[in-house]
Amino acid sequence: MVTVKENQKKLFEFIRQSFELEEKRITSVCEEKTKQHGRSETRKVTCLDAETAQMKRLEFPHIKQICKIVRSTFDLTGAPLRKETAFAVTNAPLSVASSSDLLTTIRQHWAIENSSHYVRDVTMKEDASQIRTESAPQIMATMRNLSIGVMRLGGEKNIAAGLRSNAWANSKNHSIRALGIR
Repeated sequence: MVTVKENQKKLFEFIRQSFELEEKRITSVCEEKTKQHGRSETRKVTCLDAETAQMKRLEFPHIKQICKIVRSTFDLTGAPLRKETAFAVTNAPLSVASSSDLLTTIRQHWAIENSSHYVRDVTMKEDASQIRTESAPQIMATMRNLSIGVMRLGGEKNIAAGLRSNAWANSKNHSIRALGIR
């Protein structure tokens, strides 16, 4: 499953228009409601079969379904906070992946995004890094992942606090102890 963003203009516009014009071709719909973090969220995934002549013209032969994901967020009184619409494509046909299966996949992806990529981007300022030559960016990403992993293994819930704690540790072996080596 891959999210289609507006930088893929032709594909993005095709998918957006498909959902506007072809309600009769909807193959699967799933909706999930959750309450957490002081808000209520509704996620709705709607899928269309991508096996059409128009889709084949776009030269994406392996796409089997196109999906519309609508996320609506409300405060606990029911007042709307925001509504986002995203589109995605998958090579999994409906017989293998229903909208419910795809919603689970999307949620798992966001769990990874929030626990790793977000931490690297926001806490470790990865996007602002000026390390760009040869294999240095991959090495730094590996080092950031290692740091996050070591802190999580040590029971750290807040990576920013863990980074500060390790930076100010009195003992040179503080990080080694976090790994359980000493």
